[in-house]
Amino acid sequence: MSREHDPAETEPSQDSVRALEELRVSEERFRTLLSNIPGAMYRCGLDSNWDMEFISDNIEAISGYPASDFIQSCVRTFASIIHPEDRQAVEQTVEEAVARGEPYILEYRIVGANGGIRWVYEKGQGVFGAEGTVLWLDGAIFDVTERKLLQEQLAKQAFYDSLTGLPNRALFHDRADHALARVTRSGSGIAMLLLDLDRFKVINDSLGHHAGDEVLVAVAKRILTSSRTSDTVARLGGDEFVVLLEEDATEENAITVAERILLILREPFICQGHEVSIGGSIGIAFTDGVGASSTDELLRDADAAMYCAKGRGRGRYEVFEPSMYSRAVQQLELTTELHRGLERGEFVLHYLPIWELADRTLTGVEALVRWNHPTRGLLPPNDFIPAAEQTGSIVALGNWVFEEACRQVKTWGDAFPDRSLTVSVNISPRQLLDPDLVDRLRTALDRNRLDPGSLTLEITEGALMQGVDETKQRLGELKALGVRLAIDDFGTGSSSLGYLREFPIDELKIDRTFVRGMVEDPQEGPMLVRAILGLARALHLDVVAEGIELPEQVTSLRESGCVTGQGFFFAEPVVPGEIDFLLGQRSSVGPDAVDGASLPKHEDFPLAGYSM
Repeated sequence: MSREHDPAETEPSQDSVRALEELRVSEERFRTLLSNIPGAMYRCGLDSNWDMEFISDNIEAISGYPASDFIQSCVRTFASIIHPEDRQAVEQTVEEAVARGEPYILEYRIVGANGGIRWVYEKGQGVFGAEGTVLWLDGAIFDVTERKLLQEQLAKQAFYDSLTGLPNRALFHDRADHALARVTRSGSGIAMLLLDLDRFKVINDSLGHHAGDEVLVAVAKRILTSSRTSDTVARLGGDEFVVLLEEDATEENAITVAERILLILREPFICQGHEVSIGGSIGIAFTDGVGASSTDELLRDADAAMYCAKGRGRGRYEVFEPSMYSRAVQQLELTTELHRGLERGEFVLHYLPIWELADRTLTGVEALVRWNHPTRGLLPPNDFIPAAEQTGSIVALGNWVFEEACRQVKTWGDAFPDRSLTVSVNISPRQLLDPDLVDRLRTALDRNRLDPGSLTLEITEGALMQGVDETKQRLGELKALGVRLAIDDFGTGSSSLGYLREFPIDELKIDRTFVRGMVEDPQEGPMLVRAILGLARALHLDVVAEGIELPEQVTSLRESGCVTGQGFFFAEPVVPGEIDFLLGQRSSVGPDAVDGASLPKHEDFPLAGYSM
């Protein structure tokens, strides 16, 4: 007799069904909980591969790989996606923390499925058995890439120049402080090279600040290529850069770096389709723990040397000497006094006569600026023009010279209507590229009702070659205004004959070195002058010989065909009243009277000076 089937033996009991349903619900809740956690929860063994016993599905959003790839090394180990540069540090940190029985906290990089780098934050701890052995690791991994990128961006904004990408003043100061601390401990030395661009403001003034930014970026790249990999290159602000030398910071190495930087900065920059030239001046300061004891002091010394380099002609370097600091203080005081002097009307013009060589007819004058300083007396331009150029005061001073020279020549024209007199005024490179130059000249001419042809602007060859395109445009505007244009100190600069033909020039002024050479070298001297005169005739240009000091020079110039000249042989720069006296004399003192005895000479006035 067969046994009847008992349903209770094959069907689960109600308690079992209830338990299974509760387990399913619990697992579902656990999965839901894990899916709502931004990180990936894991359990793994303590081995070099980090074989995962469990890792939540969120790991796919973090790494790009599904969780199943990592379970018991199904496809790949988790260690395989840790960035190679970080893997050893991660393993060491985990092992040391577990050995101490402490949680571990990590930030490291992983390489995602698409090859991209992601930053993760991980926190975990070892789970120990009864005997103190490690059973497994439990932890969580979170994607913190966005936070890391934000931190890097904030750090870059705080410590790097946003325009050039170079370290800024704050980061440079920090690095220099650490370098000085090492100097104090080791007795080694460091060097600091402070660079200031020489003609940067004219780019901003003529082409705009966007163009200036382009040049600054290009300058930063050139400085980096000229420096050593061990050096720190930073931008302090504006057009000021600094290089810190820590390794082998000898004077010889510092000078070598400075020379490389100056050489590469002499090459023109292409900016918005224009070729511009700027150059720079560098001050070099050293310390071995005996001299400057702080970063600020070392920067101060380098700054003093840099200003000394500017004062000695620019485009060069100078090594700091203690005497430079006192000169820098004097320069600062002079700059303040210069602004005050302009406000108080302390500047005056003296006039150097320009003569017809054949019969000594007075044809024009060159306006030369002097500073009637309240405590230092009458100062020649070399004592204050560099400061005016550096601070930009040259523009305001030049405007005053234009106005005063136009007023004075109009006064002479009214007083001596039968005499035609022109006035020459030198303009600096910064003035030439001043976008308001033409309007200011037009205003001065109109206010004084002066014929523009009575005013000659003298420009050096060096100024012509600074930003050739902008210079050509500005000279064209000046020519359209009606003023005459002359190249001053011709023969000493770097302009080519091709450029000379392109510029709307009216006159060449033969430099005094050629005039002096006519007597010192009777063979080649006159030949060089005759070559310049031939060039001028071919280009239909007038010529004025500068620096005539001897009667033999007058004779040689006349024989060579030079028509007009100026120099101390005839007369020194004089006050306007002396020109009144000359204009009141007969128009000629005779073609053979070359001794100049009847003409005024004033020993009270400086014999040399920068002409404005």
